[in-house]
Amino acid sequence: MIYKINILCCRNGSILFIFLLLFYSCKPTLILTKATSQSWCVKEKNIKGVNYHILIKSNASYLDVKFDSLKSNGMLINDYNYSVLGKSIYEQKFSKEDTVLISFNRIGVEKAEPITIYYSHKHSRKSIKVYNFKELRTLCP
Repeated sequence: MIYKINILCCRNGSILFIFLLLFYSCKPTLILTKATSQSWCVKEKNIKGVNYHILIKSNASYLDVKFDSLKSNGMLINDYNYSVLGKSIYEQKFSKEDTVLISFNRIGVEKAEPITIYYSHKHSRKSIKVYNFKELRTLCP
């Protein structure tokens, strides 16, 4: 009887350990904190677009995070910049509680569209989906 109780305790302990392992491994690497968009235009040349600014906070020390790509409506966005606020613009390593600014411009778009940010962490590809942008005052006259 005691033997069966020990096995039961070990099983419950194992289940608890697996649950905790899964719970902590599912913790997000990066957390979206703010997303803004601002429309602009050049009326003389009939050009319009949207500037995007996305703030992401790191959850812990992640020296091996690499931003892979951004997508909007299935289209790849190659021309984007990111920097760690308060550090050199060339600094690509960030630590716990650092805020990363991702900025880019889309020409030919009138309103902000959902964006998916793909990044790699420890050889695992992850993504952040940004749907809601706070629209700033337009730069069009």
